Amino acid sequence: MNKIVIALMGVVASFGNLGAQTPIPNKISTNLTLTANSEYLLSGYTYVMPGYTLTIEPGVTIYAEEGTGSSAAALVVTRGARIHAEGTSTNPIVFTSILDKTVGNLDADDTGLWGGVCILGNGILNSNKSGSFSGDYPTNDIEGFIPASGDEGLINYGGSDNSESSGVFRYVSLRHGGAIISEGNEINGLTLGGVGSGTVIDHVEVYANKDDAVEIFGGAVSLSHIICAFAYDDGLDLDQGWLGQVQHLFVIQRAGQGGNTDKGDKGGEWDGNDKPTTRGPKMLLQLANATFIGMGTESSNTAINIRANGAAEVYNSIFIEYNKMLQIDKDSDSATYNRFLAGESKFEGNIWYSSTPANNTVTGLAVTGEAYCSPLDAFFSGTNQIVDPGLTVSRVLGAQALDVQPALNSAAVTTATANVPAGLTKTSYKGAFDPYYNWATGWTKLYNDGYFVAKGTWFDHPEWGWIYLDSGALENGSYVYFKNTDQWIWVAASDASGYWTYLFK
Repeated sequence: MNKIVIALMGVVASFGNLGAQTPIPNKISTNLTLTANSEYLLSGYTYVMPGYTLTIEPGVTIYAEEGTGSSAAALVVTRGARIHAEGTSTNPIVFTSILDKTVGNLDADDTGLWGGVCILGNGILNSNKSGSFSGDYPTNDIEGFIPASGDEGLINYGGSDNSESSGVFRYVSLRHGGAIISEGNEINGLTLGGVGSGTVIDHVEVYANKDDAVEIFGGAVSLSHIICAFAYDDGLDLDQGWLGQVQHLFVIQRAGQGGNTDKGDKGGEWDGNDKPTTRGPKMLLQLANATFIGMGTESSNTAINIRANGAAEVYNSIFIEYNKMLQIDKDSDSATYNRFLAGESKFEGNIWYSSTPANNTVTGLAVTGEAYCSPLDAFFSGTNQIVDPGLTVSRVLGAQALDVQPALNSAAVTTATANVPAGLTKTSYKGAFDPYYNWATGWTKLYNDGYFVAKGTWFDHPEWGWIYLDSGALENGSYVYFKNTDQWIWVAASDASGYWTYLFK
């Protein structure tokens, strides 16, 4: 039977689950906790109402009922509400379709089975879809939703507070979403609308979503350790004056696998404005340590498209398996072109390697023509390199063939990395993953379904907690990762007494 505990003094509800999935109310108007290692059911639009907090403990699985249009299951954290979803690397929080429970064996072809997660806040927008608003700060209704009569205000976002906190969203996997609302209108895997910089978005996976994996509208939230896998549209989509940083981003796009001809669009589609097209604040992305994997020879896709008064600074990242790498639109009002001429977009310390060999020159990697900014040669030269980083690409579930960690002799490790802006961390390697540790281990669909090359072993040591051995054995030259202290130790040598010498990395 279900356990229901209501603490009236604190207006707190806790729903545990001992059997079948516990239904989540469609309007959460108390501080609600979903208890650890339990299963819940999401049906239709579910709103965390303003002034309340939804807490999701580690190990919770939320199954979403099937549906399209206004009956699609989706979680909306409304403006003024908060979510505290904090899983762990060994006990993540999972949102997925109920078919994952009743049918099982869902893969990258299984998309659009439910909606997604949407977090809304009071962050600053520079524009909106209509171009009309009252006062100094635009607001907008989030895309992809058809609210019931009387609920229209629950999908509104935007305001004047870019430092606001909408809570914590950490070690969360979102799978098989993107329900079709209407023709050409699907829900993103994770949508962030006007979310402030006080919000924590860290270690989040979006797997097989029908629309974009992650889309951000305005605000100033930053992201770290993000996986966008097999989205039918873009990996990371930006709009409406977002100002933020992203570090450790992994995007792998669909390539029409499994006989399904649907493919992804761009790795990143980075727009500055809707309407008006030149109003501030100016959108700016600062990105470090990303790995973008395109669709290879199957399609003439492009890694990054900057447009609509957008600009980006990209550091120490890897772009492979795309035909073209960079498209910067001039726009009809020349807004993006003017920012390009002013040097507001920067690409430093990156590795580029096209799936079309003839394009691997400083003049061959950009999309060219009257409608696009040029020349982009500087973005592919200087501290940037056109070289194969030696990663192994695979999209086959269970093949254990996808290797995104560069070898020690890879240019991603042996060449100098660029300095990065304050707020980002300069690493000794390029790309989303270092040579020694895959931070997707343990908690992601990609890891648990055997996409990645098998490396190392996790142990739950009774005294030291979770440790990871990169070689599977404690031996000379192996690396040990201590999760409790977030430290790597190199096993340097052993003496005659059998004692080990450790060097902290």
